[in-house]
Amino acid sequence: AYHDADIRQVALCWRANHYELALTIDTGREPLPLRTEGQGAGVDLGEVHIAALTAESGETLVINGRGLRSEKRQLNKRLGHLSAKQATKQKGSKRWKKLQRQKNKARARSRRRQRDILHKASRQAVSFAEEHDIRTLAVGDVRDIQDGVNLGRKSNQKISQWSHGKFEQYLTYKAQQVGIAVESIPEDYSTRTCSVCEHVANSPPRGRLYRCRNPKCRVLLHRDANGAANICSRAVYGCYGKVQVTRITYRRPIQYRRRSAVDTRVPSGRCGSAGLTPAENPSGFSPGSVNNEAFLEFIQDNGYGREEFWEGIPHNLRSHFLCNKARMYGPSTWEQATTCPSGKDHHPVAGVCHYEALAFSRWLQQKYPPENSNWRWRIPTEDMWEYVARTEENRPYPWGFEFSRGHCNSAEAGIGTTTDVRSFPKGQSRDGCHDMAGNVWELVEEQEGEYWPGVLRGGSHRNNQNEIRNTLRLFRVTYEHRPPDFGFRLAQTPDVFR
Repeated sequence: AYHDADIRQVALCWRANHYELALTIDTGREPLPLRTEGQGAGVDLGEVHIAALTAESGETLVINGRGLRSEKRQLNKRLGHLSAKQATKQKGSKRWKKLQRQKNKARARSRRRQRDILHKASRQAVSFAEEHDIRTLAVGDVRDIQDGVNLGRKSNQKISQWSHGKFEQYLTYKAQQVGIAVESIPEDYSTRTCSVCEHVANSPPRGRLYRCRNPKCRVLLHRDANGAANICSRAVYGCYGKVQVTRITYRRPIQYRRRSAVDTRVPSGRCGSAGLTPAENPSGFSPGSVNNEAFLEFIQDNGYGREEFWEGIPHNLRSHFLCNKARMYGPSTWEQATTCPSGKDHHPVAGVCHYEALAFSRWLQQKYPPENSNWRWRIPTEDMWEYVARTEENRPYPWGFEFSRGHCNSAEAGIGTTTDVRSFPKGQSRDGCHDMAGNVWELVEEQEGEYWPGVLRGGSHRNNQNEIRNTLRLFRVTYEHRPPDFGFRLAQTPDVFR
């Protein structure tokens, strides 16, 4: 593509442990003239998600930044390990110099990877702008975000390594090449302000979801999408609250390889009720886990045999989804698929995998669609689940801050098996959701770009009070895994969450 380009400059540069030849060429291509027609868009830069773009029409793009954060963490660990070894060596010795070369090599490699991710992310942002006929990108100014503020050792390190300036530089020159102007504007209180009702909260939201604290609004949005909508509104109309998010699309700059299944518990950072409507429960979550009675109806309606419910799911796996004894499709804890386990009609269904939960949600959407045609049944994402369980108060348990034996079916209760989904009314969350701690593990969808696929939350009747906390998760669980204490809960969400 550059055979006819003119070479303007040649430089031989030393990079860590090798030389690189850097060429500056002139392709003869002139940038397109800036657009005079089209819509504006706001860009909210973030450390967790690289950027969120919201156009005047409400179309929103969220670019996942977990791969970039993972690369930085890996570099920090590598440098810490080498520095610890280097501290035991005489400065200037051969071994000390060898370790120094290894540190330089690790920095150079990580720098190349981070640069690649930022280039791909900025290209996705510009492609989104071209697709939606955007003439101007208003980028929120975050340069003084940490001035005079001590966020703690870990947060200070994350903020100091935040590559927002480099991303904005890449975004600017790529956008200008296609005739899109880029400007920087203040983003004061854009995260705290509701893009729907303009209510300003006293403190920033916790977690990745923004929930308006105005009792008349209570809208639930991705926090970066809410901020980008406010930035767009300020750039176009001069005030917040004029642009509202209508649809969110998630993208990740790089693809991640899936790992094998390992049941591991680590701290995270962060339906027997088909008639539930958003008005009854602002979170959209069903009050309890899907129970045996509802799952039996799915089986009797030939849910395992209808291909439309299993689209995208490997066909050969379905032969493994059998009952405990009878050669029939059903949960692994059932003796046969013709009837529910005796006396457990309203117990949560247990012994199902992620694929079965996904097929059930598709069946329920067809059989009992939500009253609002713009909403749909789905497996909740991990961020949604954690927000409903913890709320803004950051509760360790759904009901509050202290464990109580009479609030959930955990190992302390001594029951040893599942119970009715409404057996512990004192243990419900603020939004009226039962059994978010104990009884059965609940399958959730990992976020776009999540490095560890296959996530469950909440613990089961086998786990103690420390293992059912809202901050614990099972991860790296294969989608076909069906232990006897795996269940799931469904939620109704707008189509804005794709």
